[in-house]
Amino acid sequence: MRVLFDHDIFSRQTYGGVSRYCVELIRALQERGTAVRIFGGFYINEFLTSADPVTGAKIPAIRHTARVRQALNDVLFRASHSWVAADVVHYTLYPSSSTSILRNSVVTVHDMIHELFPRPAERCFSDYKRRACQQAAQIIAVSESTKRDLMGLFSIPEGKITVIYHGSSFTAVEAVLSASPPPPRSDVVLYVGRRDGYKNFRTLVAAFECSPLLRTHFRLSCVGGGPFTPSEMELLTRAGMSASVCHSRPAEGELRLCYATARCLVYPSQYEGFGLPLLEAMSTGCPVICSNVPALVEVAGDAGQYFDPFSVDSIRTALEYCLFDQAVLDTMSLRGICRSRLFSWASCADRTIDVYRRVVSVAS
Repeated sequence: MRVLFDHDIFSRQTYGGVSRYCVELIRALQERGTAVRIFGGFYINEFLTSADPVTGAKIPAIRHTARVRQALNDVLFRASHSWVAADVVHYTLYPSSSTSILRNSVVTVHDMIHELFPRPAERCFSDYKRRACQQAAQIIAVSESTKRDLMGLFSIPEGKITVIYHGSSFTAVEAVLSASPPPPRSDVVLYVGRRDGYKNFRTLVAAFECSPLLRTHFRLSCVGGGPFTPSEMELLTRAGMSASVCHSRPAEGELRLCYATARCLVYPSQYEGFGLPLLEAMSTGCPVICSNVPALVEVAGDAGQYFDPFSVDSIRTALEYCLFDQAVLDTMSLRGICRSRLFSWASCADRTIDVYRRVVSVAS
């Protein structure tokens, strides 16, 4: 079977969960003997540099060139005719060109954020997603929660959607399992990813602000998501937390260490399609304290401690309950490692191959 991945996400993202998903899936597919090619075009993605074979060239990520890069890659993709020889075309995002979605195509839907938290400037992105889902042969949803949202918001037939979970790029920490009790962690509460809008960072800051215990004993470390904005700096200053909150952008190989040494991961998002940081944290033994939204509960299961993301008091209570009880943290850590073993890129690839086979059987 010959599978082609297109350029879309690789020309948009330098780093990110979707491009990581694509590269990890490609690697696992190749390990299973699937012939995979990647049309990268002019790409800026760092993950793609470790993938092969790639048609294209890596270029610098220059500001304000995304639309030009995307339009050029769309033209090159069609002109290359690389898609003609493919049994299946797996779109890495939702094509924005006006041409029809290929009949033998698969699209992965990672969330329905643009529909549930719409922004006028991103309306066209939702239109592209709807068109891709309607015209693709098969759809992969990354969680049951995303599948339900997809069916409800786009009226996609259930039989067209297959739920396939992500894997973790980190392996479980066997040393933590063998230690009794597990080794102590730092006083860092880890926050990973973007902080704007539905990610709910401001409510998390408010929970710290109203808790002398949290402010006195713990530091909040934000990883990724870009440097603090002026409004975020003002927020932290007003909360008296500017000295106890930091931001970093660790290299890919260093992210695992951030999880492995943190006291816990806190994830206050109001909505997620999957929640990859939860899985990464659990696989390193890092306890997970997160919102009780459906996708996050689906991933963390009995390993997570949950709170209402719309309630400052609920977030504060959950953090104080876990962070000052080492026995609770030890139990969460061990449960998380066990839970993480239910998710793997090998399983993701096996189930994705089944989807490809359905596409080929219908096309033939």
